[in-house]
Amino acid sequence: MNRINLCVLILMFSSMAQAVTNQYVGILPVGNGDYYDSTFIWNEAQLDMDEGTLRSLDMFNSSTADISGGDIEQGLYAWNESTVDMSGGTIGWSLEASDDSTVNLYGGLITDYLYATDTSVINIYGYSFNYDPHAGSWNGGQLTGFWMDDTPLTIDFLDNLAFDSTYYDHVNLVPEPASILLLGLGALTLRRITKGSRNFFGEN
Repeated sequence: MNRINLCVLILMFSSMAQAVTNQYVGILPVGNGDYYDSTFIWNEAQLDMDEGTLRSLDMFNSSTADISGGDIEQGLYAWNESTVDMSGGTIGWSLEASDDSTVNLYGGLITDYLYATDTSVINIYGYSFNYDPHAGSWNGGQLTGFWMDDTPLTIDFLDNLAFDSTYYDHVNLVPEPASILLLGLGALTLRRITKGSRNFFGEN
């Protein structure tokens, strides 16, 4: 075997090894100073990310991603009943959910757009939500409000004009526990006022 062929084989095996290292089954921690190229996790794998950088992330087969910081440069794609829990960090491009996946958003930044298809669900936890179907840059409207830590949020949604359906239909807006408590106290106060008024006017 000559030197040229040997060099080609070494490069081929090196490329194959690089591709394999970007596919994970099990637990993948991503922290300070870590950088991963395009990354794929499979078969109930778990990614825990609080710092560091991924070029992109694809999730398959009931995998989970817990993202509290760091940067995913070119988007996150959840497939096959996978789950994303995001409380911080930045997702460049888009966050996309398909095949009955679930996205729970508690914080962070999505720089381009968010969408979900099939029976996938996006739960957004915060308060003072306002949805404007005519705002945003991707034809699907724009959601504004505040995350649970009082940080302002702005999320654009993609509208798939080819199928004439907006991906905002997959979104559940979940108020923070304090808001739910205030609503409950308000209803209780109103009930007491109403009851007091009836007693005042001599009604049972």
